Amino acid sequence: MGNRKIIAKKDFILISTLGIEFALIMCLGTFGGLWFDRKLNTFPYLILAGSLIAFILALYVLIMHAKAATRTEVKTENKK
Repeated sequence: MGNRKIIAKKDFILISTLGIEFALIMCLGTFGGLWFDRKLNTFPYLILAGSLIAFILALYVLIMHAKAATRTEVKTENKK
């Protein structure tokens, strides 16, 4: 079968959490921009700004999680 790894339960939970965090940040930024657009009558500028800021923030969170996971794997491999 090759070198296929079985995904551990904790890894599956981590991956699911990252997807949910990404989606939640994107929704909050987009709907927040839409709300401000309606209040200030500036459609579509703030929805675009909110989406862009949310995307950058979600990407930052994703990178931070990836760095933390990499550090954990390196520490685990060095102990072996």
